[in-house]
Amino acid sequence: MKKSIILANIAALSESIMAQQNNVRLLNRGISISRKDMRTRSSCSFYSWFNEEGRHLKKYLNGSTLEEVEALHSHWFSLY
Repeated sequence: MKKSIILANIAALSESIMAQQNNVRLLNRGISISRKDMRTRSSCSFYSWFNEEGRHLKKYLNGSTLEEVEALHSHWFSLY
């Protein structure tokens, strides 16, 4: 997979992550949101992408960086 395609995928995924983060902010303010709008770690579009196409990042990043990304993603879902 080309680097440009990976970067385009990451940009699209960041929108999904920002929407999820907004849901967390709303919940912290006591505002209800639909259950269908919340994601679990395994239903997160980033998680799906990261475990499939995102593995191509190994060409551009070292292994510890990928492990750090995965750990941060897991930590975020454990918090929220």
